[in-house]
Amino acid sequence: MGTGYDGDNDKKDFWKYDPVADEWTELVGFGGNKRRDATYFRIEDKVYFGTGETNGQYLTDFWAFDLTSEKWIPLLDLDEEDDYFIARSNSVGFNIGTYGYLATGKGGIGVWEYDPSRDYWEEKTAFEGVAREGAVGFYNGGKAFVSTGKSGTLYLDDTLEFFPFQEEDEDD
Repeated sequence: MGTGYDGDNDKKDFWKYDPVADEWTELVGFGGNKRRDATYFRIEDKVYFGTGETNGQYLTDFWAFDLTSEKWIPLLDLDEEDDYFIARSNSVGFNIGTYGYLATGKGGIGVWEYDPSRDYWEEKTAFEGVAREGAVGFYNGGKAFVSTGKSGTLYLDDTLEFFPFQEEDEDD
């Protein structure tokens, strides 16, 4: 667990919890900027982390945390020249198999797929539900979902299944 806002400042610290010892240990070495409203997803033994904002600016650095070595690995930024620009905060991250996904969020449009074998992002289908921030994403081994969140002052209570390999069908 890490980064966030403590009521006065954006943070960049990371912690791990040992449920057997019931204790928290601070992890060192995160080279990214302090931030709030970042997102993550896990693929195999790595946790991928990025997005968010600090001082009113969206952040575009992107990192992997190796759970075995407990070391941070810098990856390509989320603004690779003419290829893509994925700046947002309070978005949702989840994985489907060996791919990671970012969807929704403040300042974000579209759903993006991350391929860790190439360290590359590709824009997928548009998010078909109401634009939202603070949503929850999850994968149950067969299907992926985006649920809840808020749009402006409206708190949402819907759950939408995500189909990353299908184009939007307006008649559906």
